[in-house]
Amino acid sequence: MPVKREQNNRIYVGGLIGSLEKADKSKIAEFFEPFGEIISIDLPKDMQDKNKGHAIIEFTTHKDAKNAS
Repeated sequence: MPVKREQNNRIYVGGLIGSLEKADKSKIAEFFEPFGEIISIDLPKDMQDKNKGHAIIEFTTHKDAKNAS
């Protein structure tokens, strides 16, 4: 059964630089899962396969996204 998606259920997380630059999807999920169920995490990388310094996290509900932001 597909997951029901609400509007405004994504958050932008910037500032993933320095020691946070090495954060992977599992570390980001570990930090944000207490706020609600995560559907997806987009962690863009540059040509050298390094994090671009931000992530977009999609939660199941708008409420969860709001609590996480």
